Amino acid sequence: MPGLRLRVIPIAALVLVVSSLGLAVRTGPHAKAPRHVVLISLDTLRADHLGAYGYERSTSPQLDAFAKQSVVFRRAVAQGSSTIPSHASLFTGQYASAVLSDMGGMLPGVTTLAEVLSKNGYATWGFVDGGNVRGDFGFDQGFDHYEDDRVGIEVLVRRAEEWIESHPRENFFLFLHTYDIHTPYKAPAEYVRQFGDPDYKGGFRPNTMYFRAVEKAGNGLGEKEHAEVVARYDAGILYTDERVGGFLTWLGERHLLEDALVVITSDHGEEFLEHGRLGHQQLFLDPNLRVPLLFRYPGLPPAVVGDTVELTDVVPTILDLLKLEPLAHGVGRSLSPYFEGRSRPERAAFSEKGVASKESTLITDQYQLLVNRAAAEVRLYDLRDDPGATRNVAARYPEVAAELAAELDSRKVAAALLRAENIDASRVWKRPKVLREKVRKELEALGYLEP
Repeated sequence: MPGLRLRVIPIAALVLVVSSLGLAVRTGPHAKAPRHVVLISLDTLRADHLGAYGYERSTSPQLDAFAKQSVVFRRAVAQGSSTIPSHASLFTGQYASAVLSDMGGMLPGVTTLAEVLSKNGYATWGFVDGGNVRGDFGFDQGFDHYEDDRVGIEVLVRRAEEWIESHPRENFFLFLHTYDIHTPYKAPAEYVRQFGDPDYKGGFRPNTMYFRAVEKAGNGLGEKEHAEVVARYDAGILYTDERVGGFLTWLGERHLLEDALVVITSDHGEEFLEHGRLGHQQLFLDPNLRVPLLFRYPGLPPAVVGDTVELTDVVPTILDLLKLEPLAHGVGRSLSPYFEGRSRPERAAFSEKGVASKESTLITDQYQLLVNRAAAEVRLYDLRDDPGATRNVAARYPEVAAELAAELDSRKVAAALLRAENIDASRVWKRPKVLREKVRKELEALGYLEP
């Protein structure tokens, strides 16, 4: 078994390394920076349920067409298996445990992409579908205008279009987020019929509490019921795909795509008992952590990249293409070398369950290490021989497990050091112990809170 080429970072050098990792490459392929940036987050979209990533169903004709004009990263890893940690990394280029408070919201002292762009003359607008991306959790930092009503993608897109038409700006950054793929899988019936059994009469209930009951019973799902779950999930992708495609067409008709960088991604995927769970409760590369990541800019040659990258790489890449300085202490790396046909040295991706969780994982192009310190459990998977991550080979390759464990520990220590700095820089802020009733009901409907 070939050895790893990862370099373990000495603890004494962590602060210097963390500061330097965010340095962006200045030799991008464009002499002129984009005038507009559009960042779209499709919550709960696993990469392998898109045609552009090899899915056999036609769930994503619009996104597939977009992918043919884009640089497609086939092994993009989310920084967490839930909404808040991954979006925190997406917005800051830092790991979630470095930028989130103990109460689960963004630390106000952390600099976000929106804040940097606002200071550099971009109008910053956010249209999000409520829930865990609400301003209540600090995600509105740096936005001039931030709407976070739980309204669904059709209304979100319409509001964004109306705002853009009534607020023409030379430069703008638009963030669009939707939950329409997320549980409770409520795509209109005509979309469900495209994938589901029209004669299905089973007892499937499209909500997270039903999923937990199935897991607790330990009986799994029957074949027809399992197929219905996946069909409803895929229906949500198709429904969302049409709305995203329509929005991109609308932007194109107004010539706003002619000088715009468009980035489409997700915060995490969804599991259908591949590892014994339903939803996105576990840390696994496939299907919970591997997400789509697409970059499109006029003149940027389409390409497919197979190297492992992270959501923390999105911020430094955008800033690099805009010819702006990278964020201080960001752990992400600019992906612009890939846009020029060059590669980057291999670097493992790091993900964690949450700020207080003891579960974390490190993923290379070949291996995945999963560590659960609460259960004193270490698992190693060889993803080339076992892409479904079904066989723990930690005992077979102890040297690989040890090297990855050392690298994982260095990432966690680096995040802890940065968190201390971010807390010092933050204003006094705490997430309310009692959430607003409106927010609580949204989180219950999405399955994040018990009624």
